[in-house]
Amino acid sequence: MNLPSNPSETFVKNNPHLYRFQEAAIKSSTMEIESSKKLERSSKRIRQSTKPLMNKLEFGWYSVLSIGQWNGKLVSSLMAQSLRIKIASGAWYKPDMSCLLDGHVTCFECKGNKGKNIDRGKLALKVAASQYPWIDWWLVWRDPVSGVWRTQLVLP
Repeated sequence: MNLPSNPSETFVKNNPHLYRFQEAAIKSSTMEIESSKKLERSSKRIRQSTKPLMNKLEFGWYSVLSIGQWNGKLVSSLMAQSLRIKIASGAWYKPDMSCLLDGHVTCFECKGNKGKNIDRGKLALKVAASQYPWIDWWLVWRDPVSGVWRTQLVLP
């Protein structure tokens, strides 16, 4: 049976048994075009948040540690906000920085002098230190008068 090479849409709709393979090919090609358009639109940025990963205070402490040595100990595997630690059922804590100090896991929390979340951040740090005693936990802040970095080891 010879099919017309250029049938009208109504003829194809009225005779689907004759043109089902052609319709499938047309549908798959349109789906490929739509999916490529979606890829073009979604290729802007993978990360959802456009905010910077660290604030000025955290970036300052990160640059101190990125030299590779702190308090006479070798700093390696320095990462910003890479650990997520469960401190209670449904509550999570993410330290500002984590690294290996002479092969020992160490986490740092940077706190400024202003803001209302300072006490809540310190509380989360204390809870994390008590639940994970094999990790060294440090509270870090910058002295507002002298500009010198101050550190305090948080005990479990």
